[in-house]
Parts: sequence; structure tokens; C-alpha cells
Amino acid sequence: MGSLKGFQFNSVQITEIDNYIEMLYNEVMDTKLKGCISILYLCFSAEYMEEMIEHESLLPAVSRTLRDDYKKSLDLSLYLLNVFYAYSHFTDFHGLLVQNQIGDTCMRIIDYEVKRYKARVN
Repeated sequence: MGSLKGFQFNSVQITEIDNYIEMLYNEVMDTKLKGCISILYLCFSAEYMEEMIEHESLLPAVSRTLRDDYKKSLDLSLYLLNVFYAYSHFTDFHGLLVQNQIGDTCMRIIDYEVKRYKARVN
């Protein structure tokens, strides 16, 4: 994760949301992390939340990445889960979280991490 060290948050722009989503499809984990961190950073701004939720491919891409890659990178999983956590604060978005099976995915991640912990301890 060395190339994330110099990540510049002030360079993150809502106009680049399509690029950040595209980064989630990249095979290089650092690129996925940069895209995810950029999306998460945009979630910190209430003014961008509505615009982001209206983006057709954002939540499906984030949820797909979480489902497909949670075993590959704990950092990526935590950043992606924080994106959904930001949206969970607003009841208007709860339907989208259910639609994207976030609850089920969270339970799978917890189960996986508990098994991993038990394997390390034993």
C-alpha cells in the first residue's frame, strides 16, 4: 500500500466520480483503494451525498467490490463499509442499502474475520 502514502485529499472532486468508480474495477489493489478512499472522502460532504446516490452505478459498483474483494484486503473492506455507514445515517437511503445486500455482505465479512481470527489464535 506504499503508493497511498502521498494521497492528496484536496485533489478529490465530485466531477471525477466516474473515474473513482472505474478505479474499483482495476486489478491493482492500490488503485482500488484510491478510488474507494476518494468516494469515501466525498461522502463526508452532505452536499455530495444526494448527487452521489443519484449516480446509477455508484452503489452497485461499491457493493460488488465489497462482495468480491473483502477477502483480499481488510483496508479496502473497511473503507467500503464506511461508505455504506455514511449512507446508513439517512433513512431515505436504507432501501438502497437493502437492495444492494449490504447487511448480508456485512454478516459474511464478520463470519470470515471471526474464522480468520480463530485460525490465528489456534
